[in-house]
Amino acid sequence: YLEALDDDAFAKVVPRKTSLSDPQSRWTAATGGIAFFAYSTNYLIDTAHGVILDVEATPAHRTAEVESTKVMVDRVEARFDITPQRLIGDTAYGTAPMLGWMVNEKGIEPHTPVWDKTERKDDTLSSGDFEWNEEANQYRCPEGHALRSNWRPFKTPRLHVTKADTIIYRSSQHDCQGCPMKHRCCPNTPFRKITRSIHEAARDVARRIAGTPEYLRSRCERKKVETNYLIDTAHGVILDVEATPAHRTAEVESTKVMVDRVEARFDITPQRLIGDTAYGTAPMLGWMVNEKGIEPHTPVWDKTERKDDTLSSGDFEWNEEANQYRCPEGHALRSNWRPFKTPRLHVTKADTIIYRSSQHDCQGCPMKHRCCPNTPFRKITRSIHEAARDVARRIAGTPEYLRSRCERKKVEMLFAHLKRILKLDRLRLRGLSGASDEFTLAAAVQNLRRLAKLTAQAPPIDGIAASA
Repeated sequence: YLEALDDDAFAKVVPRKTSLSDPQSRWTAATGGIAFFAYSTNYLIDTAHGVILDVEATPAHRTAEVESTKVMVDRVEARFDITPQRLIGDTAYGTAPMLGWMVNEKGIEPHTPVWDKTERKDDTLSSGDFEWNEEANQYRCPEGHALRSNWRPFKTPRLHVTKADTIIYRSSQHDCQGCPMKHRCCPNTPFRKITRSIHEAARDVARRIAGTPEYLRSRCERKKVETNYLIDTAHGVILDVEATPAHRTAEVESTKVMVDRVEARFDITPQRLIGDTAYGTAPMLGWMVNEKGIEPHTPVWDKTERKDDTLSSGDFEWNEEANQYRCPEGHALRSNWRPFKTPRLHVTKADTIIYRSSQHDCQGCPMKHRCCPNTPFRKITRSIHEAARDVARRIAGTPEYLRSRCERKKVEMLFAHLKRILKLDRLRLRGLSGASDEFTLAAAVQNLRRLAKLTAQAPPIDGIAASA
């Protein structure tokens, strides 16, 4: 019965488990739960309009799913004379053969991460540290030695292509023996080998695209949508809803939109704002404290703490009047060490001011090995919103802050209720407007349930009769 099945995807790889009732299905645990026999559905979608152009069912196997893309693209091209300009997918679609098919055969821009396993993690040189020369068909190591696919001429020219569609480039053992970088290049072998795919040019195209704004836009179009609530923690009531792309910056910025909207609609301004560390960035804290007068009950996003036993920024004393820091030895760190005819703010593009010590003070300082062992002087970067950050730090040591952290559980419970009870783990409408409509309706349902609980009254005791 199995031999009679005419399925290329099934015949390529023999599965470990086979269903006796449906042998073309695949045993999978991709959902994260109990494994079961299943198929995968694959869509070819026009992201500009959210239209499904083609569908292909495959066994639940990653290779079959990726290969189905070729079938769908060819089918849409034959039926509707439409060829996609770009293809957006995850890393599974960034294999060398798939990228070669997209770039060389179809002329499609691959907006997918490159499947790359050449990066080494043992502090030795990776393939990217070697320079490729297309004309000479060889690599060059950092010391200038060549890596070639053949080191002698053949009467019959050979392609040197392996069964995996790769070409192996080897260095000369003579060059490697006396090389000063051998311990970082090939410490356990007499010479270095680099495996290069025959589709490496297409992989380079995908790498170049990955650094463009269009690629970032494609990644956003592929992502799901997140919901953001503005909640009155005292009563557990949702005051406003904002749908954003699943990006941390957009989620945090949506708080400003919701606070301003609630203030305009209901003339309500929160006294405090409870959130996680993502809401504790310097610009967000500055907006809360300076613009809105809201108490920030959020952890401060602080990356100044050093872990190498050297002095952190917190070990320096700040003098607001003198606009300078003082190190433990009493030396000053200033933003400017000379007067300017035209006063300067010294504010960087990141909205920070850099305070530097004097190199003369640091040279003979007994604490230099703990302060700036690798630099001639010490630098401290101070945000222009540092005063607001200090407000958040002071609040973090109060009993009210601990109470706020406990009340934040009410917020998380609403999200859990949204997914588990209301079953809104997937959206039915596309686009931010559709997501906003669904989230708003779901929030209204949650508020109605909360209203029923707050206004409900117990039945009168007199009206209850006990049965004999």
